[in-house]
Order: sequence, then C-alpha cells, then structure tokens
Amino acid sequence: MEFHAWLNPFRAISHQRFSSVSEENIALRHPEWTFTYGQTRYFDPGRPEVRDHLTQVVMELARGYDLDGLHFDDYFYPYREAGLRIQDDSTFARYGAGFADRHAWRRHNVDTFIATLSDSLRSVAPHLKFGISPVGIWRNRSDDPRGSNSRAGQTSYDDLYADVRLWLERGWIDYVAPQLYWGMTHPYAPYGELMPWWAENAFGRHVYIGHALFKLESPGGRHWDNPTELQTQLRLNLRQDAIRGSIFFSAKAFRQQPREVQALLRHERFRLPALLPPMPWKDSIPPLAPRHLEATAQGTQTQLSWQPPFVAADGDSAWQYVIYRFRGQGRIDLDDPGRILGLTRAPTFLDWGREPDQAYTYVVTTLDRLDNESRTGTACYFSPE
Repeated sequence: MEFHAWLNPFRAISHQRFSSVSEENIALRHPEWTFTYGQTRYFDPGRPEVRDHLTQVVMELARGYDLDGLHFDDYFYPYREAGLRIQDDSTFARYGAGFADRHAWRRHNVDTFIATLSDSLRSVAPHLKFGISPVGIWRNRSDDPRGSNSRAGQTSYDDLYADVRLWLERGWIDYVAPQLYWGMTHPYAPYGELMPWWAENAFGRHVYIGHALFKLESPGGRHWDNPTELQTQLRLNLRQDAIRGSIFFSAKAFRQQPREVQALLRHERFRLPALLPPMPWKDSIPPLAPRHLEATAQGTQTQLSWQPPFVAADGDSAWQYVIYRFRGQGRIDLDDPGRILGLTRAPTFLDWGREPDQAYTYVVTTLDRLDNESRTGTACYFSPE
C-alpha cells in the first residue's frame, strides 16, 4: 500500500459560516490573497505570492513526511454557479497584461503553479508521485476537436481553468485520476466515450480511473440502476493499456456494502495480487536480485530467508521483495500474478499455506522505491522429504 497526500490547494475556507479556522489562518492574515465565491473563500491563483506560499506548503509536506505521492483534487478555480462571478478584477488588472483574455490568464496561473511545483518536487523528493484527480471531462469536442465526445455543462479546461491534458503532455504530472462518475448510458457524458479519451491522451503517463462507488448506494438516476454497471466499466478498462488501475470513491462503500461491492472487487475483478506499475520517466533502472535464498521447514510451514541485493547502478537497493511460488520444478513465469505469495520489506518470509507433501520452487525478486522489479530473482527448490 502507498500513501498519497490528497490536497485541495486553492480552497482556503470551505464555508464562511460553518468552517472553524484559527485566527492565525493565512487566509485571515492575508485577506487580499483571497476572494469569496458563494460561501467558500478561495486563494487567488493569479497572485504570485499565493502560488509561492502554496508551493512552500506542499514542499514542507514533501520534505517532512515520507510520502509516496501527492494528489490534487479537482478544485482549482471554483465551479461555475449561477449568479456568481469570480472576484479577481484587481488581480487581472495588475498581472494580466499580455493575455488575450481573462480565461487564458487564469489557465496560465494554474499552469504556472503546477509546472513550478512539479520542478520543485523532482528536485527535493524525486521518488514522489505527483497526480491530479480532475473532473472527468477536459473539453467537449464541440469546443475543441481534441476534446471528448461529450456534452458536459462544465469542464476542467473551460470552467476550472485546469488544462490537465497540457500537464500530461508536458510531463508535469505522473498520473491522472479522472473522476468518471457517469454511467455507460449517460446521454451527455457516457463512460464508454470518456475512459478511452483519457487513455488516448495520457502521453505515456499513468491513468487511474475514478469510479463512483457512492452511486451504488444512492444511484444517480437510471444510469446506475444497472446492477452490472461497475463490472462493465472495469471490464472495459482492461481494453486500454494506458489504464493502470482504479480509484474508488468513497471508502464508505466498503463498509456499507451496496450490492456486495467488496465481494465483487475482491473475488471477481481483483482476485489476484498485482505489482504497482513502474514509472520509467522517474526511474528506469531496475534493482539487482536478492542473494542466497534458503528455504527450511518449520512444521507445516516454510521459512524463507535471503540476503539483500548489491546496490544497483543508480544507487538503489531493496525497497520491497516479491515472493513467488511454483509447484515442483516446473516452468518459472514471473508474469503470472497467481504465483505471487506476497510482498515483504524484510529479507524473510513465512509460507504458511503450503501443501504438506508438495515440493515447490520459490523465487524472490527485488522492488525499488519506484516499483521497478529486478530482471531476475533468486530461486531455491524445497521438498518436504
């Protein structure tokens, strides 16, 4: 399991009346850095000092905590609401010279923040994975031929001023997790059109689809009434190599179990273990294999132990180990996830599930921090006799 910090960087105070914030809150100490939109106070992305401050906050997390990743939610500029207007006239007057219109300027502000933060994270925490979870539609094709076959009322590019496609193209982010919370038959935003669009516009980065488990509990109209909606979406994902996984919102569904979703995911779609996909643009050098694997019987269990690998060419050693088990002395296929017994950080592992009279070949490989697996493993044959 990895830990990714999830942030909403520009949302300063969620609700003016009901949010409890300290008097030392930066938004109260620097009200000129913010604007109010409805009942929410936002940091103004057009102010350089705001972008600098938020970058420093994120970098404090990257420096001070052993994070695996950092993840921004879909909020940048606020979603459009009837009768409301973003109050950034003075900021645009001060910093908007040279831009064709305010929309291009707002996108530039967010682009600048993402690009600057990306460079800073790579210099301080090169292992840290930087991702975005945008609203599921970048642009409609009716507004841009590069957009998706959709008719969304609000899009990431036009309304939130988040040009996520550009961020992927420029390599500023490592993964995208679009919130595709619509069903297969939705008339304006069909899942079957949107998921392939993100796969085709990933520019080599990872795509993890955000699925709407909350709609299994409270179906969003007829588009989630189909009891096989989630299964259909997950099967469709398998057709796209760029789709490297799924994110399920929210975790409450795993407690409340609408439509026995936990059993569905555990026993049907995610029955076998899987290694995290590597990110070769961050680290393409695999670690070396562990050394001197030994297996000894301990009652009905098998104790495995080995020595850590030598340091690889990039200075990486072992972050984790993968333990595979094969019956007898047959063919070894490390691409078969059904042979994975487990992962461990320590150079030991206890196989408590072996059959009493069955001989096995065990293989242990090394993973580095960015999920590269050693090209080979160390193997040993174990016979209970």
